[in-house]
Amino acid sequence: MSALRLENYVFAQVENQFRLYEILPEGFAWHIDMDAEQITFYDPANREIALKCPVQLVGSKASEEQTFLWAWANAESNLPNAILEYVRKLKAVAEAEGAGEPFTNDWAFAPPHDKFEMEMSVLCAGVGGGFCPYACGYDGGVIYTVVEIAPKAKALPPDPLRTIRAITTAISALPFNHKEAVRAYLGDSDTDGVYRPLGIKIAFDDQGRIGEMSAVLEPPKKPASPLDALKRLWGG
Repeated sequence: MSALRLENYVFAQVENQFRLYEILPEGFAWHIDMDAEQITFYDPANREIALKCPVQLVGSKASEEQTFLWAWANAESNLPNAILEYVRKLKAVAEAEGAGEPFTNDWAFAPPHDKFEMEMSVLCAGVGGGFCPYACGYDGGVIYTVVEIAPKAKALPPDPLRTIRAITTAISALPFNHKEAVRAYLGDSDTDGVYRPLGIKIAFDDQGRIGEMSAVLEPPKKPASPLDALKRLWGG
């Protein structure tokens, strides 16, 4: 199976973006230190640092020319090798699978479609094993990055509503096989169409697209009886 499939990564990557946003202040700003291979998120109102994370570069888009350039092909910027590990791995995987262009383009090129940069960021994060993609917009365009790790965001407890939001966002933003993406992220459902342990019920239409989603409330657990402890102790 190809490693260059959005279905393998897209729901996890989008949900991790939501996790990241949950721990950042409202209206946060960013700064990338290329030499330190680090992205800093901060509150622009008081310059207080909210989070520092190791970062990888995917590529950049120039607003005026409407072209995309892979980070590994950006020779003029003399980027550190360590910040290009993920994108070079993506290129190597593409070459191994015979994907060729546009993965191997070493020049600034017009993206083949308007979702291209988003798709490549998800693939780069997935293939590299990063936490989530993050697009850094500025006056001249966009720098596409991957946040490598964000322990505080990763440590947030599971939330079915967050997962549903992530799935809804992903399917409205990118084209991919819904059923395969759900299976890659949540595994197989039970006979009622519920994905455990999160307790999310998903229904698909005749074409395999997600039609309905809902969080299923678990029935309250029966309070333990004092006799249960005695039975466990004495084997009764």
